[in-house]
Amino acid sequence: AVLAAGYAHQNQRNLRVTGIDYAKIDPAGLVLAELNSTIRDKLTFHSHRRIEDTELSEKSVDLVISQFGFEYGEPEASVLEASRILRQQSAIALVTHRRGSVIHRQSNDGLKEVDYCKQSDLHSLLEMLLTRLDALSRTGEDPVADKKAAELRNTVNSVTGELHGYMKEFKDPRHIGYFLTNSMVVFRPQFANHSLTEKLDLLRLIRDETDAYEMRMKDLQSAVLSPSDINGLEQLLTKEGFQVMLSEPLRVDEGVFCQKIVARRTI
Repeated sequence: AVLAAGYAHQNQRNLRVTGIDYAKIDPAGLVLAELNSTIRDKLTFHSHRRIEDTELSEKSVDLVISQFGFEYGEPEASVLEASRILRQQSAIALVTHRRGSVIHRQSNDGLKEVDYCKQSDLHSLLEMLLTRLDALSRTGEDPVADKKAAELRNTVNSVTGELHGYMKEFKDPRHIGYFLTNSMVVFRPQFANHSLTEKLDLLRLIRDETDAYEMRMKDLQSAVLSPSDINGLEQLLTKEGFQVMLSEPLRVDEGVFCQKIVARRTI
């Protein structure tokens, strides 16, 4: 929505832009405060609204644009809602997730990483090791000579070593590097003087971020469109009086990135 409003301002187009998202968006927390007032005045945001029920007035919109959003809704209901709010001779332009795309592959890899972290119980091992090292520090004992600490340390090293080895199997190793770095961040030198409570809080935050990442990747997986899904979406658009002008994959160096669909309303 911000980009569309910026485009309208740059090209001196008298457009009003309405942004809709199912998430609870706080516009003040976005970049609105830093925008040119002319651009900001062109924008209206509505949060916690679904694409199947935008609550916009009938025939009040000239163009519907969706970037990785339309496919998260129920296809038929989403097309019907787009048809309801669009005026005659209007258009709809979609960028959707496509099965086998770069993003789809990355989400597969990400879910494998999360699954490995959970099966290996890496975060719990790190928590036990941190707690053990803190206890040894309090009593003045040598952490290197402690058998329990050594056992935990060896297990953590083994698990993270295997995790690191998986990087060779994934098409995009940056994701697994992210998990490996986040899981080990509590042992970085800059955290050496932090209390056990602070380190455990950080570890829990990392665990929460991992859970949130897993949820996002599962949501993405559920929204990915297969070739038959794309064909079905085109048929729904045609049924509602749209002429599909363009439907093709967008390719980048790594392969297919997404699916582009543009349709113009003919009635």
